[in-house]
Amino acid sequence: MTETEAEGMLAPFRHEILFERIITDFFERVILIQNKITPQIKELSYKLNLFQQRLEIKKYLSLSLIFTLMMLIVGIFLPLFVHLYWNPPYIKTIELLFLIIIVLSYASIILAFLKKALEIKFK
Repeated sequence: MTETEAEGMLAPFRHEILFERIITDFFERVILIQNKITPQIKELSYKLNLFQQRLEIKKYLSLSLIFTLMMLIVGIFLPLFVHLYWNPPYIKTIELLFLIIIVLSYASIILAFLKKALEIKFK
C-alpha cells in the first residue's frame, strides 16, 4: 500500500475539530447560566426559605395530622365504643362531651392557622 492510498483510507477520519469554537461555546453557556439562571435559582430559594420559616409548614402540618387523628379517635371510635359497651344513664352526657372536644379541636386548629396567617408580613 502506498502512502497516497493510506492517506485516502484515513481521509474519513480526518476532521478538523474547532477546539476554539467548542471552548468559546462552553464559556458562553457558563456565562449565560451565571447571569440568567443562577439569580433566578437564588430568588426562588430565598422565597422557599421565607415560606418555610414564616409558615413553619412542617410543624403545622404535623400538628394538623395529630389533631385529625385525635378527632378520628375521639369523634368516631370512642362514641362507637361507648354506644356499644356502656349503659344509658350518662350516655348523652358522654356523647356531648366528645362533641365538645371535637368542636374545640377544630376551632383550635382554625384559630392557630388564622393567627399564623395574620402574622405573615411580606416585603
